[in-house]
Amino acid sequence: MMKELICRPHCKFFKPGKGEREKCLAFDWLSAWAVQDARLSQALADLSGKQISPGPALSRLGPVVCSRCLFRTHGCDFAAPPQDPACTPCGGLKVFSALVDQGHLREEDFPGAWENFLDKCHLRLADHVSLRLLETPHLYDRQGDELYEVNQEGFDWLRRCEGTTPGLAREAEPEFLTYLLENSLLACATNPSPRDFHLRRSPLPSLRHLEMLLTTRCNLRCRHCYLEAGGVTDLYFPLVQAALREFEEMQGLRVLLSGGEPLL
Repeated sequence: MMKELICRPHCKFFKPGKGEREKCLAFDWLSAWAVQDARLSQALADLSGKQISPGPALSRLGPVVCSRCLFRTHGCDFAAPPQDPACTPCGGLKVFSALVDQGHLREEDFPGAWENFLDKCHLRLADHVSLRLLETPHLYDRQGDELYEVNQEGFDWLRRCEGTTPGLAREAEPEFLTYLLENSLLACATNPSPRDFHLRRSPLPSLRHLEMLLTTRCNLRCRHCYLEAGGVTDLYFPLVQAALREFEEMQGLRVLLSGGEPLL
């Protein structure tokens, strides 16, 4: 329902027929707010058939909404610092801005509405983030290639952020929660959106990086290369698959595929 009121008419990034596990914060927050406020829900319906132009509230709401959005550092050109005004905002932020400009929402209500939303939403570790049991517990951001060491209490709380449990924000250290949100490591979902964590402790010492030479074949002849010309050997594909599965179970972080030329 909310997709039809917010995303389809107002968001250039909307993909009809495609379900998204992760959504922008503006959409989830606005959806939850509208469920609790019938007047806001009606205002959304009234806006759905109209063309929205960016208004004066847009620049003020960007820091309020986008600073905690999952896509701020990974995927959103509008929200990513430094903010580029030439980039297009998501439909949720455009609608938020229009509702403020037209008097349906007041900016002074946002702090209280945010606390209410955070209290009831389903916190979910972002898809690009993994939990890793290395020598000590860690949080790994695959897109940013950032590894964060956390204490056991924080790790146990993060394991519960699997997208199905409301009220977890109340149990978190405020500074820790703010850091996770502002670094695009954690999503706030209005509805349950489960993800699984497959954890087992790594061997000691941990194996964090793996390089796989997939082939000795290459279409180039570089003077500095240590491989002789004319290689014909490929790594057996089922062996590659088995190695990757085992590396994942060992809590590995990154794989480098090399050769030869691995894309041949």
